[in-house]
Amino acid sequence: MSKKRDIIIDDLFRMKLLNSPEISPDGERIVFTYKWTNLKANTYYSNLYMADLKENRVYEFTHGEHNDSYPFWSPDGKYIVFRSDRDKEKKGLWIIPVSGGEGRPLITDKGAIGEYIWSPDSKYIFYTYRKMDDPLPLSHISNDPEYKIKDEDCPYNIIDEIPYKGKNGSIKAKGKFHIYMVEIDTGKKQQLTKDKYDDYGIAISSDGKKLAFCSNRSADPMRDYENNDIYVLDLKTKKIKKITSKWGSKSALIWSQKGDYIYFTGHHAPRGKSAAEDLKIYKISSDGGETVLLTKDFDGFVSNMLIGDTREFDDIVQPCLFIDNGKNLIFCASYQGGCYLYKVSIEGGKPERIDEGEHEVVYYSLDKSGENMAVLRGDMLSPCEIYHYKKKKSAWIVKQVTSYNDFIVKETTAAHPEEIWLTTGEGVKLQGWLLKPPKFNPSKKYPLIHEIHGGPHILYGYTFFHEIQYFASKGYCVLFINPRGSKGYGTEFASPIDGHWGEPDYTDQMEFLDHVINLGFIDKKKIFVTGGSYGGYMTNWLVTQTDRYRGAVSHRGVSNCTTVFGVSCGCFHFEQNFGGVPWRDYEHYRQHSPLFHVENVTTPVLIMHSENDHLTPICEAEQFFVALRYLKKKARFVRFRNETHELSRGGKPTNRRARLELSLDWFKNC
Repeated sequence: MSKKRDIIIDDLFRMKLLNSPEISPDGERIVFTYKWTNLKANTYYSNLYMADLKENRVYEFTHGEHNDSYPFWSPDGKYIVFRSDRDKEKKGLWIIPVSGGEGRPLITDKGAIGEYIWSPDSKYIFYTYRKMDDPLPLSHISNDPEYKIKDEDCPYNIIDEIPYKGKNGSIKAKGKFHIYMVEIDTGKKQQLTKDKYDDYGIAISSDGKKLAFCSNRSADPMRDYENNDIYVLDLKTKKIKKITSKWGSKSALIWSQKGDYIYFTGHHAPRGKSAAEDLKIYKISSDGGETVLLTKDFDGFVSNMLIGDTREFDDIVQPCLFIDNGKNLIFCASYQGGCYLYKVSIEGGKPERIDEGEHEVVYYSLDKSGENMAVLRGDMLSPCEIYHYKKKKSAWIVKQVTSYNDFIVKETTAAHPEEIWLTTGEGVKLQGWLLKPPKFNPSKKYPLIHEIHGGPHILYGYTFFHEIQYFASKGYCVLFINPRGSKGYGTEFASPIDGHWGEPDYTDQMEFLDHVINLGFIDKKKIFVTGGSYGGYMTNWLVTQTDRYRGAVSHRGVSNCTTVFGVSCGCFHFEQNFGGVPWRDYEHYRQHSPLFHVENVTTPVLIMHSENDHLTPICEAEQFFVALRYLKKKARFVRFRNETHELSRGGKPTNRRARLELSLDWFKNC
């Protein structure tokens, strides 16, 4: 047996990131997205792959150095529609026959395509689409006919609404997403909705006669940003009917097989109070009426809220509800560090888990019979792979279909973090994990890296985390926990942090850290802290509240809560989490801002931030760094050009490498 090696940075780029496994209507094949790294080009490409379950083989279905993604089978099983940028002049939706042949562009209009679904008869595709902004009035620049400029080169944007920034570093287009349909054979398009509202979350009835969708059509959608309703469009008459009336968020629509009900995920929390609220499953008559809660007394969060750095993050909302046989809804939910598959009766009741083991389900789809599922899942030692779930009577038989990332277990010393449950002095039960270095010796003392997750309402759990494994391979113990504020433990556990950033979670982090130190093998003089996004905020906050850390690395974190509301594309996110706006409660915002406690810092701080981060703009890093250096404290600032908030998960390979190397160098030299 060959000797195993330690995890290295390049393992990150050797991994294959799989996504969107869609099972064929007959349950015999699975098409999925296969993403790979081209180090020479310093970028990523994705193709579609096909798994033939009968022949037990997996093969490349589309080819080339471009990006094909998000495939969906036609109900008759003859075609697959997918996104592609293979033709730079014809970005959009493409269609390819399953039997073989070349793909062809179906929708190539300039603008943004959102979600898309097939009609039951496989003749049409319904999709959401936003047109490009109208050309800017170039006459404002010059009336001179000799002065020529292209619309896209206009040196300014006209902005009328908020939020106006996109998370990816762009300025949002003014246009709204509306619903369209396109005929497969002819390419003829028809616009189905219009007006000044965004329409999304489309779902087609089994008879193909009605289309359900979500939209916020209140008098002031900007102010009522947490509210939307379900609408039903009669495709024959083109009449639209609003069927919900209760405040709250709705998404992931699916029709009952008879067309008499619509099931959906959502909550009824009032405006400004939904940040910690768990998503539940509801149903409503397709004609309208009262909503009925189906998952009462369930502490799981209906969606995947786990954080990781070795899997794809969807920019398309996948329906997270499926009907197996007309009797049960199949869904995934985050619960105590995992994301698992559950079923609940269409009449409601206690959800029942249908899979086993500690893992996370990222994506799944159900065939027409309700007896076969394609599932994308991973765990702490295994980056995500495709699985086939086959129903046998009341149980599901699970078989792994792909094994692209098995080298992690076979070749490296990657280890399963040790799970720790701790009851705090306040009587709060906390879940956390400790990863020890390879060849750990309990008689020795080890440095510790304390990792803190973002959100704040997301969670660590049973997913492969390359960064944590890499730090452990370099001789560090790594601690990561889910303090109060994390999802997957019920609304009561998640809510204390709202309006109280850095308070209950600070206490939780410190008590857990003390517990680990008391195990006896941690060097108290070599404890470090790092985190990104809200974890970056907490890193900034912790170094202003305690001197126990020898070094800190803050990624894309908030430092000044009084300013971030006005500069972030997620301005409403901060209103949710603080319970108001800074000009009305300035002192509250100020007291929870690391910047206003910066004189307390004794810890050397490395700050890393992306210049195109619109969620946590780089001015947050600039303020903290300038204050630290003004006070002659040890600090360093690293700016990543042309990167966004997603640097650690989807940035350029060279920049992801640099981020890890710079972090480790800082810890070594503190």
